[in-house]
Amino acid sequence: MKFKSHVSEGGWDPAALFSDKGHFYCYQQKLTSLEDKILNLYRSTRGGGDNTPENIPKTIRGTFDCSVNRLTSLEGAPESVENDFICSHNKLTSLKGAARKVGRDFNCSGNLLTSLEGAPDNVNSFNCSDNNLTSLKWAPSCTGYFLCNGNQLSSLEGAPTRLEKFFSCSSNKLTSLKWAPMKVRDYFTCQGNKITSLEGIGREYLTAIYGELLIDGNPIRSHILGICLIKGLEKIVTKGLSGRLKKAADIMNNHLGADVIDCQHALIEADLDEYAQL
Repeated sequence: MKFKSHVSEGGWDPAALFSDKGHFYCYQQKLTSLEDKILNLYRSTRGGGDNTPENIPKTIRGTFDCSVNRLTSLEGAPESVENDFICSHNKLTSLKGAARKVGRDFNCSGNLLTSLEGAPDNVNSFNCSDNNLTSLKWAPSCTGYFLCNGNQLSSLEGAPTRLEKFFSCSSNKLTSLKWAPMKVRDYFTCQGNKITSLEGIGREYLTAIYGELLIDGNPIRSHILGICLIKGLEKIVTKGLSGRLKKAADIMNNHLGADVIDCQHALIEADLDEYAQL
């Protein structure tokens, strides 16, 4: 993704920080703080005045984007953002100082976060991928999409329960999908984890996926029969699967939406008894 720079040939261009719709863009500016230069620039474009941190706009009526900088703190950020709050690709170790109210999406991906403490309580969609998270505690409630891939998660406890878009928990340290959402309106991917069993799927979690299921990169050795119970599932993506798991997934794809007993019999007849369990 390419980012447009707001630095002119002579240095900073204060007017470029704002758009007609009230957005505040200060991404890719080599910023180390939101409490000094940004404040001064904002005041200079609004007729001067006190430059103290207390006078930063408390509400941004568009999107606030401070991504691709060198920020180690969000202190000085607005308290309320009516559209998206984007602080991705910095050096943040904490979300302290982040907006408490975000009208749309929150993106804190590509940082050094070990905790989501400080995140807003409710957002539309949430992206905390590519951090150092070991837990989803303090993750906000959301109904859009949810991305937590590329972390150190061993559990999905704290994940949202129902999403109108997609969910990704790929490239973590998960051994189980317990606490996964109940309903996902698009694809669900858990690629590249340490999951050995899908026991409970289709009943205790992931009862509906209106899209594709991606499970490759996991040493799954049993209990995939419940996939047949998932409402709306289009297919199990078999690219990347091999051996007995691929054979079992192929059989499952031929029985999606069919009677679970018929699918179980097909797995057993193919000598795949270990997968023919709920």
